[in-house]
Amino acid sequence: MYNKVFEKIGDSDRSKEAWDTLVKYFSRDDKVKKIRLQSLRRKYELLQMKKEEKIEDYFSSVLAITNQMKICGETLSDKSVMEKILRNLPSQFDQLVITIEKTKDLNEVKIEELQGALEAHEMKITGRKEEKDEEQELLARFKQEEFKKEFWKKKKGKNYQKHGDKPESSKSRGESSKNQGKNFDKKKVQCFNCEKYGHYASE
Repeated sequence: MYNKVFEKIGDSDRSKEAWDTLVKYFSRDDKVKKIRLQSLRRKYELLQMKKEEKIEDYFSSVLAITNQMKICGETLSDKSVMEKILRNLPSQFDQLVITIEKTKDLNEVKIEELQGALEAHEMKITGRKEEKDEEQELLARFKQEEFKKEFWKKKKGKNYQKHGDKPESSKSRGESSKNQGKNFDKKKVQCFNCEKYGHYASE
């Protein structure tokens, strides 16, 4: 910065000329700061925590902007910064925000303490979400296994009806026996009508 300033006044022959040059230079610099500050203010007001964003990252974004605003000449109190953060948290932090607003005086709370409390709550939310996802995954697996069992059970039943052994009636057994020849022993044949052995139903 000082090298740039020296370059501006290095060719000046008189002190007044050098002074006028410096006034113009820093006046221009002030205008740049004002324009920059307006942009930072707008960015600061519109900054909201995204649903999947972590507390640590959100705090870093907010503090980065406030530090740039300080460089441009505007200093925000810790209370106003914390109020801004609490206003723009996602809905899953609503209950904690209400508790903090009712039980805490932000004039006596440090930004680091607020960040720690929010991060602890964030860990609880993340843990519950992981447990819920695990339960849903186990339930999906269980349903899939049950579906497979039911599917193979039905398929096995159909195959049995289609290809399984069916009891033969005495008539069908008799007819098949007749086809085997006259020497077939009918003692093993059961009558379809009287259920006795030794003859066919047709006899």
